[in-house]
Amino acid sequence: MPIESPDRLVTPAAASYPVTEIGEVSGAYLRVANVAAMEALPAKIKVLGQTSVYVVDVDRWYVWTTIMGEDGEVEAWALAPEDVSRKISALDASIGVQIYPGDGGVALVRDRLGKVGLGVRSDGTAIGAFAQEDILNAGAFSGYPGDGIALVKSAGGVQLGINPDGSLLAVIFPDSIQQREIYLPGDGVGLLRDRTGKFAIYVEPDGTLRCRVRAEDIVGLEDGGGNGGTVEVAQPSTHAPVMHAMRIGEDAILYLSRQWRGEVHGFEERGPDPAVTLAQSPKLASIVASFGGGSVGVERDLGEERYYWHIRDKALENTDQNDATQAFAVAWLTLAEDVGLALPTMLCAPKPIGSTTEADAIAGSAYRLALKADVAAAKAALEGFGKIGMVEFVLLQLLDGQQDEAELTADFIYAATAASLRDEIAGDQPLAPFFVVNQSIGTRTDGTSEVILAEGLLEQRHFDLGFVVATPLYWCRLETDGAATLHPEDAMLVSELQAHACHIKEQGGTWYCPRIQDARITGDTITVTFTTLSNLVLEDPVEHGFAIDGVANGAGIASVTASGNTVTIAMTAAPTGTLTLRYAWGETGDPGDDKPANRGSLRDSWAAPSRFVPDITLRRWALAGKAAITEE
Repeated sequence: MPIESPDRLVTPAAASYPVTEIGEVSGAYLRVANVAAMEALPAKIKVLGQTSVYVVDVDRWYVWTTIMGEDGEVEAWALAPEDVSRKISALDASIGVQIYPGDGGVALVRDRLGKVGLGVRSDGTAIGAFAQEDILNAGAFSGYPGDGIALVKSAGGVQLGINPDGSLLAVIFPDSIQQREIYLPGDGVGLLRDRTGKFAIYVEPDGTLRCRVRAEDIVGLEDGGGNGGTVEVAQPSTHAPVMHAMRIGEDAILYLSRQWRGEVHGFEERGPDPAVTLAQSPKLASIVASFGGGSVGVERDLGEERYYWHIRDKALENTDQNDATQAFAVAWLTLAEDVGLALPTMLCAPKPIGSTTEADAIAGSAYRLALKADVAAAKAALEGFGKIGMVEFVLLQLLDGQQDEAELTADFIYAATAASLRDEIAGDQPLAPFFVVNQSIGTRTDGTSEVILAEGLLEQRHFDLGFVVATPLYWCRLETDGAATLHPEDAMLVSELQAHACHIKEQGGTWYCPRIQDARITGDTITVTFTTLSNLVLEDPVEHGFAIDGVANGAGIASVTASGNTVTIAMTAAPTGTLTLRYAWGETGDPGDDKPANRGSLRDSWAAPSRFVPDITLRRWALAGKAAITEE
């Protein structure tokens, strides 16, 4: 990123720097001699067009140049030799002043590129890599005990602090300011990291400045004089040992405690008796809603870690329903913790419905009104706790009580429900929620419902509605006493897959299950092409899940193999008739085991270990579907 030319840079006269030739070109940098030599830039530099480059003579001075156009016109500035206290390399010139061994300076914080973000020069002045717009009161000079909080001092006085009015103070020389920001994923702008790599000073998405420092390290915190405020020592309601408990405002207590896992975590208690305590978390809280039947209403085996300090119901009370929303939240927080993300507060708003029909799903139904009221209550409870609630995930499963619907009718009902639900419960949000759907199975003995086909294509047909088809369900075990009730362990695996899908998509990645693109036949060989994110794998060549309908001459499937993005089906003879391919769909009859009639074993190469079911690997299974078989 180009830096603005400092005032001390002057246009050099060619006679002042009598060096004769240009050296080697390396990337965007070249070793330069003088202005006259720059005017004869080689052709391979001209292709940069309107691009800024840094030009360096490491033996005497550095020059910043701007190539104005393909004609090679150049503006050039050079630092006078007396202004240069040490040699610098071409790479150093691209980011401005740095601190190096032997310079006498100290690097306090480096960014992820290894560049100095906060440091002290050899003369005692501080330098910091802050964006100009993030520096308030740069001309002020306060922050002494009794007059604010000093965070960083140098020999010249306070360089970084907080004024009595709460604004950030930064006394930084203009030539030390670089337009560089470090972003926390989904959590604002990070300004300063501690030695563990966590941000000690950062700005939340709503502009709130946050500082994570120990109370005893804040200069002036104990001094109530001057214009500074005071912090009241408080006792939270917990019976566990606490550290650094402070009352903020009238009804908020912040403290540290080992009451979770025996590890030190921050907690926040608010409200009169009975008080509500949550783990300290970002201001933006997540609401997980569910609506419908099928897998939504199945209880899960959640394991021991329930994240009770983060996961609550609409009234901020502990929830222990073991339902789909709580299971999703637990799986989501487990993934977030694995990759080091800040754990948000997550509120559950479940609305399970037995045997869902279109009447249950339409706007104005009793179930819809109840869900709308629950989400409003959750947002109000979070607002009372100083947080902003956003509906991020809606676990949606419809029409398990109306499985005879045609594919396009089922598609319309899903799309209309998602669109109207989005407006009802998330219309005031800057971001729409994910509508997370599992492709259903029909029943244990009948897998011919076209609702299954519609669910498999929701993400493809209605990309703008935020559908995420996380997984098909044909691989799941069923309870022995139900027609289509998932086994609790496998239901938890489904919640894990949902969390993986949404986590990957929310971080900017891509998730979709393999799905049939087309099927073509040449002689006795059918080639099925899939849309897939990675190479296909056939787990079981016998119970593969493929079937061919419309065969007039009795030809059958001899073998099935998978490679890349295709599946090859070898027939016992060249089939005749109007042929249709089916995968994991359209089967009937009692299979006599704990699996549904529809089944298959095709997946892609993605895999992840389950965190909740021992010795199980999560897989991204191919979606059930069908396609007409055409001649090559």
